[in-house]
Amino acid sequence: MILPSFMEYIFLDSQLFFMLMIFTFHQCPLYIICTIQNVDLKTLFYLAQCQQVVKVKPYFRQLKYLIYLYKNILNMIGISRGLTQDFVKKAPKIELHAHLNGCVRRQTLFEIAQRKQINVDFSIFDLRNIRGAFSIFQLIHQVLGDLSDIRRVSREVLEDFRDQNVAYLEIRTTPKSCELGTYTKEQYLATVIDEIQQFQQQYGHKMQARLLVSIDRGRPLEDAQSTFDHILKLKNNNLIVGLDFSGNPTKSTFKEYEQLLEQARKEGLKITIHVAELEGDEYIQESLDIVNFKPDRLGHFNFYNQNLYNKVRQLDIPIEMCPTSNFYTVNMKSLSEHHFKEFFYQGHTINLNTDDTCVFDTDITQEHFKMIQAFNLSTDEFKQLLIRSSSMIFDQAYKPQLLQRINEYFSNHQKE
Repeated sequence: MILPSFMEYIFLDSQLFFMLMIFTFHQCPLYIICTIQNVDLKTLFYLAQCQQVVKVKPYFRQLKYLIYLYKNILNMIGISRGLTQDFVKKAPKIELHAHLNGCVRRQTLFEIAQRKQINVDFSIFDLRNIRGAFSIFQLIHQVLGDLSDIRRVSREVLEDFRDQNVAYLEIRTTPKSCELGTYTKEQYLATVIDEIQQFQQQYGHKMQARLLVSIDRGRPLEDAQSTFDHILKLKNNNLIVGLDFSGNPTKSTFKEYEQLLEQARKEGLKITIHVAELEGDEYIQESLDIVNFKPDRLGHFNFYNQNLYNKVRQLDIPIEMCPTSNFYTVNMKSLSEHHFKEFFYQGHTINLNTDDTCVFDTDITQEHFKMIQAFNLSTDEFKQLLIRSSSMIFDQAYKPQLLQRINEYFSNHQKE
């Protein structure tokens, strides 16, 4: 059953709507948003009554009424917007927040571990929590130790995103020098870039791939400076489109790296920063410092207060969201709790990503389809999400082609 808009639905069959309200009141609280503009007094009075009956939380911002209400009800009784996983998979998607090594195929990881005679505790892949995720990260770091491993993983990750119909990919990685001295940071970067170049020559018509070089805040500042120097040497390489600032936020402060990041900005590099990954008042100020720095994009943005939320909205900084990763980090009970609702329905620029496909056992189709199900997104809303994503890419020269592919896909769908 394909549904009309929320306003039409109320007046289309008010008896059914009241039945749904009663059903929900006996089942669970409501935590899904829909947006209503230009609400008449009769409807506003009706919604005010709903607030007392089913604990609806209204938000009044810019004359928009954000009502935690009907989509969750529709999901519970099995009424959907009709989007299938196959439709989502075939759509031209955009991946902007994926870590190269975290996206290694599990089978590849097992094969390399076996070849190097590294024991693998397979139980860590059954742990559906953040502890299991960190255990997998440690295994990846232990297993991927040769340039041949990096080359294989780079090639396979590109293939995997291509096969998920990603039209534009920004893959990120932290340049590493082998602890055994078998390769340098420069050789590491050259290997990844070479694989991207080869991929572009063969499959550039299907997917455009770009590279973000990561600075790890968990390492000394000198290491970050070394990475930045390598970036400058490769600055004219058009595959490198920006810099990512990430790593363990408990190991250092943003202020220690701010001058270096400002230098990167002056060199014309786009910047994305992992932010608000940890809960607690002690991290709010640092998150505010990062937001005030005005990076080109923010990664995750899981924990925030009203002041921080308002600041991001005011500065209109796009957010890279990673639903499954965020689910475990925030310890959600359901994806319907995801902060997606606080931004998407306000018109804020966001996109959905995988973060680490191996670690979180996901892919870009699943990330989109799960959110479509959680928020019962319509075809138009899914299209709007992809269009907003296109405005976030760091290689803006490719944006017109992206928009063309998105519009053509949905236009063809309407004709079917």
